[in-house]
Amino acid sequence: MDPIEAGQVMYMTVFAIAIITALIAWFGLKKNENEHSEEKVGLMESLTEGFKAGKNPRILLAYAAGFISRGNLTIVGTFFILWLSNYGSEIGMNRADAFARGGMIVGIAQFCALLGAPVFGIMSDRMDRVTALMIALLISAIGYCGTFWVADPFSGSMIACAAMIGLGEVAVIITSAVLIAEEAPARIRGSVIGFFTICGAFGIMVAAKVGGHLFDAWNPVGPFVLFGGFALIVGIWAYVIRSGDKRKLAA
Repeated sequence: MDPIEAGQVMYMTVFAIAIITALIAWFGLKKNENEHSEEKVGLMESLTEGFKAGKNPRILLAYAAGFISRGNLTIVGTFFILWLSNYGSEIGMNRADAFARGGMIVGIAQFCALLGAPVFGIMSDRMDRVTALMIALLISAIGYCGTFWVADPFSGSMIACAAMIGLGEVAVIITSAVLIAEEAPARIRGSVIGFFTICGAFGIMVAAKVGGHLFDAWNPVGPFVLFGGFALIVGIWAYVIRSGDKRKLAA
């Protein structure tokens, strides 16, 4: 196929997968009213409930992790390919070959994510949720910040970073989702999960806007270092919360 036809087929394939998944969800999910609430609440009231739930430090931590987890998806999906294809063009590769090489490295990242998903699912079941999230954030921080020292994005060091990024990406998604599911009060569970999703949407916007500015004005590794820094900060915060919980249990 020529590039335009290949692009059209790619988008239509994703469209078909989305439709099939929607149909499975529609017919497969149980349809019932919220058993914990007898009356409907408005959008602003739901947002307010979700915001106020952040008084719980573990819920607020999950909100921050949701911001990072969705931002990570944007970084990998947008700036990985852009960085690698631009670099390939700079060293004399044609755009298509550079894009294909970039796609291979992104594929490695996503393969590591595929392998890591069940591991972090099991970890989230068998250890404290904050501890599992802390480990996930540390892996993500190492992978993203490690790109700062990558001179050749087609080198083995980039593949190592890509593996860590993919593993950290899925790890933060799973552990943050498990934490918010555990901590959300039953009465306002929908509001809390909804606010968690809004935090993720905000992460996508920051990754696209701020990350794009750093990519253009500073360095292609800018978006990666930005979210690596975010992951490190929230990981330290998770450690503080975990230490506080242990002191409470000891008392």
